[in-house]
Amino acid sequence: MSQITGDEDGVQRPRPEDEEDVARLVHLAGRRPAMPEHLRGRLKRATHAAWQAKTRSYAAARNRRLGRLLAAAALLLAGGGLALVWQRSEIGDASPSRPGGRLDDRVVATVERWYGAGSGTGLSAGSVLAAGNEIVTGEHERAALRLAGGQSLRLDEHTRLRLRSAAELVLAQGAVYLDSGRRAGEAPTHLGVTTPYGVARDAGTQFEVRLAASDLELRVREGEVRLEGREEVHTVTAGTALTIRADGTVEQREIAPYGPTWQWVVDSAPPFEVEGRTVADFLAWVSRETGWRLEIADPELERELEEIVVHGSVAGLSPDQTPALVLPTSGLAYRIEDGTMWIERAPGP
Repeated sequence: MSQITGDEDGVQRPRPEDEEDVARLVHLAGRRPAMPEHLRGRLKRATHAAWQAKTRSYAAARNRRLGRLLAAAALLLAGGGLALVWQRSEIGDASPSRPGGRLDDRVVATVERWYGAGSGTGLSAGSVLAAGNEIVTGEHERAALRLAGGQSLRLDEHTRLRLRSAAELVLAQGAVYLDSGRRAGEAPTHLGVTTPYGVARDAGTQFEVRLAASDLELRVREGEVRLEGREEVHTVTAGTALTIRADGTVEQREIAPYGPTWQWVVDSAPPFEVEGRTVADFLAWVSRETGWRLEIADPELERELEEIVVHGSVAGLSPDQTPALVLPTSGLAYRIEDGTMWIERAPGP
C-alpha cells in the first residue's frame, strides 16, 4: 500500500517508489475497451450542459458585480458633480465644493418629480444634484426640484439650467419657475437666476424666467423681482410681465396669476400629501399652485375648514384637478369664476 510522506516544508507528496508501482499496474492492465458511441454522446451532452450552467452562473455573478460597481460609480458621480446629463455648462464658473466635504455639504437640490419620457437622463424622484450640475429637459419633459433652501424650482420642456449653488442658478435656454414659499412680511431669499440679460433676483416669491429665441421674459405671479442688468435695474411687481428684446426694447404688460400661460407650472407641481391634512391646508396649496384667489362662503365655514381632516391621496392629479376629488367627500362644493375659487357647503339631498 502506498504511503504519503511529508517534506520539510510540510507539504505531503508521494514517494518515487509508489509512483513506479502505479505505473506498473497501469501497464499490466492494458488498454481499456473503447466507450460505446451512445454513451460517449450522452457524456458529451452532459458535460456541455454542465459547462453552460457554470458559464451562466459566472455571467450572472459578473453582472451583479458590474451592477454594484455602476451603482457605486453613479453615487460618486452625483457626489462629484459629474454625470452624462449633468455636464458643466459654458456659462460662468461653478462654485467649488469644499475639499473632503460630506455629500450633504455639496447637495444643492433634490428632484421631487420628473415628468415625461425621461429620454435616458437617469433623473427621477429622489435624485440629488450638486453645485455645478446641469439639468436638461427634452420635449414633453418637465421637472420639479426642491432647493436646499426649501424653494420650489420647476423646469419647463426644452430647458437647460445649471445649479451654480443653492442660491444661484444659470439659465441657458427654456424657462424656470421659482416659488420661494415666502409669505408677506417675511424676509426675501435673494435667490438669483442668471441670464444673458442680467440676474433676476427674488424679493418674493413666485416668478417665471423664460428665454424665448433672443428675448427674455420675466413674469411675476406674486411678490417682487429685480432684474439686475449691466446698465439698468428693473423692478417687476406681481401681476406684471417684463420683456427685453435683443434690440434692447423693454416692454411691460399686466398679466393674471392664473390661466393657460401658467398651466405648465400647475402641471409640474410637486406631489402634495393630503392624508391627515386639514381642508384649509389643502385649499391653501391649491390656491398657491393654481393662482386662484380663495373665497369662503362665511366665517363659520372658514373656521370649520381648519378642523376637517382629509384622508386619501391625490397622487397623479394636478392641483387644479384635486378639488373635484377632495371637496365633495368633505361635504363641500366649489366653483371657479374669473380666477376665484368659491367654497361653500354642499347642498343637502
